[in-house]
Amino acid sequence: MGKQHRKAWKLLGVLVLACAVFISVPLRVHAADVSSEFHGNSWRYQDGVPIAETGEAAVSTLSDVDTSVVSLFRGSDGWYYYRYYDATGAVRDVRVPNAIKKGIDVSSWQKSINWSSVKASDVDFAIIRCGWGDNVTTDEDGNGILDQDDKYWKINADACTRLGIPFGVYIYSYAETVEQAKSEAEHVLRLVKGYNLSYPIYYDMEDAVQDKLSNAELAELAKTFCGIIESNGYDVGVYASKLWFDKKLTDPCFDTWERWVAQWNTSCTYKKDYRLWQATSSGSVPGIGGRVDLNFEMDPDMPNDALRDAWYVTSGAYDFITKYEIMGNLGETNMFGPYEALSRGQIATILWRLCGEPSYTGSVPFSDVSPDSYYYEAIGWAASEGLLSGYSNGTFGPDGAVTVEQLAVFMQRFGLMRREHMTVSGSQGLSKIDDAGAISPFAEDAVNWCIEQGLMTDYLNETDDHVNPTRAAARCEAASFIHRLYTVAFDYPNDVGVMDWYVTGGAYDFVIDSGLITGYSNGNFGPSGILTRGQTATILYRLAGSPAVTAEGNFQDNTDPNAFYYDAVRWARSTGVINGYGDGSTFGPNGPVTREQLATMLSNYASKIEHIDCSSTCENLDRIAGSEDVSSWARQAMGWAVDEGLLSGMETSHGRDIAPQSSASRAMMAAMLTNFVKGVL
Repeated sequence: MGKQHRKAWKLLGVLVLACAVFISVPLRVHAADVSSEFHGNSWRYQDGVPIAETGEAAVSTLSDVDTSVVSLFRGSDGWYYYRYYDATGAVRDVRVPNAIKKGIDVSSWQKSINWSSVKASDVDFAIIRCGWGDNVTTDEDGNGILDQDDKYWKINADACTRLGIPFGVYIYSYAETVEQAKSEAEHVLRLVKGYNLSYPIYYDMEDAVQDKLSNAELAELAKTFCGIIESNGYDVGVYASKLWFDKKLTDPCFDTWERWVAQWNTSCTYKKDYRLWQATSSGSVPGIGGRVDLNFEMDPDMPNDALRDAWYVTSGAYDFITKYEIMGNLGETNMFGPYEALSRGQIATILWRLCGEPSYTGSVPFSDVSPDSYYYEAIGWAASEGLLSGYSNGTFGPDGAVTVEQLAVFMQRFGLMRREHMTVSGSQGLSKIDDAGAISPFAEDAVNWCIEQGLMTDYLNETDDHVNPTRAAARCEAASFIHRLYTVAFDYPNDVGVMDWYVTGGAYDFVIDSGLITGYSNGNFGPSGILTRGQTATILYRLAGSPAVTAEGNFQDNTDPNAFYYDAVRWARSTGVINGYGDGSTFGPNGPVTREQLATMLSNYASKIEHIDCSSTCENLDRIAGSEDVSSWARQAMGWAVDEGLLSGMETSHGRDIAPQSSASRAMMAAMLTNFVKGVL
């Protein structure tokens, strides 16, 4: 073959793989026209022959890759790599993000394989072709192997079983009709019977006869095949090129099965979720003569573009914001977009989410915020809270990028909304960075606050102490700021979840910031712990300013001056905020407080300390199930508490109920106290 012809073949191969162009091909082989030969035609086969082995066609979309030496290996750092030689002959190692295993897929093209050598190599798994097309039951060659079964299927499957190599299966599909897809499913089930598969049965959809089918028709084929396989107890997946997954296999049904994506390159750019990536057809593995397809199994717990050792992952920021669903993958993708610019609509949505997605029924005063947008309610709420504002021309710019210094401003506003006493004096934070002079005047205080409160520590470690104030903030940087706000600045205890109902409503931060409720000596808050009478007396005593107690008299069981509730209980007795049991001689400081008792104590505080009228018609109370269970002595107080929004029904085993006799928890007290202080006093 001449030099010009070799160049032409190589260029043709690049175009074939880069664009997945189909070549004019013969018709599919039907059961009625039995042949023991494979006649696949697709982006990687021409009349049953792998394109990679046709002439000198290139098998990679990278023109500088000599694919005859491509290999996979695991480095000393535990990561998987893709090795090749570039056009100059230099070794190139490409690290594969989030690869957790490496494997091969084989068929009769590899002929006899020394599986013991494969086992001793760095191969973790294999996907074995069992055959192609219909469930043909004819053996025309008389060799004991039915036509359209891969003649090396049983040899390969038996060897992997004997050596303990985990394996799965694929069948090359010719199906154009649902009946043919059924036959192909039966074909696989006949062959895999008796084998223990560690990986799914994959439906290889790529043949040229299927290219003429509509997306809906392709989906019906897949539903038929995959449904039959699943109904027989096997895991199932679909194999196709990235182009097919992007352009043809687009029905939502494909989101329900595992994907095996073929993209012969040094990275896979498919945006949705996938389990296996076929990286090349020209790998080299001990025990296999010639080329073999190389694959990576991807980490199911990580998006395609978030590296396990990236700073925002190792710091805990990524796990934090995804665990609590504060931030997630970009719409309908498996991409987190760590270095995509954070938009103004996104930060509004994040802050709104952190507050429990409160209902906002007012109008949004910005001309460029559509009621149909995902951020509409969030922006309206954020603007009403003073967290974000629009531009002078009446727009908000929801798709505009948030700069690093603007992110600092938003985080300070949110932080002080939750913890108003968490202020910072001076400008020591700015002295710790190298580009303080580049910060806009409006953001200097906020950046200083974020640095001093620890929000920027991980970020500054990554940027060598540069704030880069006017650069667009990345999504991973926002994740880091939020993570450290809660875990360092707010210092949430282990038993308090960021998205717990009493947290998103602001109750936890308010009672902690005001010092009205504190945690236990072990560092926990005990949100689900039963509220005691001694704790309630102490909390209300603190609310009153912890005044000196001069009145005479005490309860018989409040005798320890060192008890945390000693002065508080004496104050509660003298003011009548909390009464004792029975004849009033005992208090029961360690006894539980019921919901109706707590409502009564708050009502007593409002009337006796603040001189507020706490009368109620109880109409709102009577609309809630369980109101008939309220004790007569607590009815007025309960009615008042419901009127003021301090108390509502709670979820019980028989539905929503006012549950007056249920014990109040510390989280309930935090919520009721916050509403009491902010809404009543």
